[in-house]
Amino acid sequence: MKIILVQYRPAIRLYKWAVTLLEMGYDVTIGYTREVCDGLHWNRFNTIDINNITDFSEYDFYISFNPNVLIPYTDTVKVIQAVGDLKSLRNDKKIERDNLNSSYCNVFISDAQKEWAVDNLGVDEKKCFVLENGIIDELIGEKKRKLNNRKVNIVYSGTITDKEKHHRNIIDELKDIAKNKNIVLHIYPSYVSKLSNITESNIKIHKTVSPYELVSELSQYDYGLLIVADDIIGNMMLPNKVTDYLSAGLKILAKPYTQLKEFNEGKDCCIFFKEFKELKTLKKNA
Repeated sequence: MKIILVQYRPAIRLYKWAVTLLEMGYDVTIGYTREVCDGLHWNRFNTIDINNITDFSEYDFYISFNPNVLIPYTDTVKVIQAVGDLKSLRNDKKIERDNLNSSYCNVFISDAQKEWAVDNLGVDEKKCFVLENGIIDELIGEKKRKLNNRKVNIVYSGTITDKEKHHRNIIDELKDIAKNKNIVLHIYPSYVSKLSNITESNIKIHKTVSPYELVSELSQYDYGLLIVADDIIGNMMLPNKVTDYLSAGLKILAKPYTQLKEFNEGKDCCIFFKEFKELKTLKKNA
């Protein structure tokens, strides 16, 4: 069976799917329109610029990781939408609604996402499934010693932006956390980010590391931080950083987001807070 996985700029979630499908014995091709993200072993796959494809009929399944992008639907290829982020929560709903309703099936990362798409985009629940983000063995490195600086070391891994009204514009939140002087906040941005407006002495911005180094780097800290600037999005998400933090042996510090609270049931892997001042009671080396 031949499967093509497509994203503007294929990144970590698509890569995990591709590795898993390849190990299951499928013929996997990676389709892109820009380039693939650096730092991953893409050379094990066929890769192709989809702008150069006029006929997708050689593929049995077309798995799209951009549900808000127009898809070349045909009668001969089954399109699966792999939904990581519902763009229609903050943009026009039409393209995403059309794509999710026209697909063979849709795979969401959380029950809350699935329910929102069914209730607000009119998607047929019978063709909606949930597959939480996971991790693959090759990304789990050796754990490091905990930092011994007598402070509570919290780490945030992921994208940070200064774009107005963006759910990843969490700069003010990070500064609020840094008001707790018993805390050192370590940031590993997903991309090289301009964070020059963060000048607090107890916020340390580290270089971007490869996915093969990330879990090992995270393991030296006490807690992993999960916050966004939009609670609607927060309540639906279970991002890659959840499994990154847990694979590094960290408990997750987060606001009481609905989906994450459900995920935490029976696991006790999260510590929830409503106000940043509550972090003053944190103890080192959880």
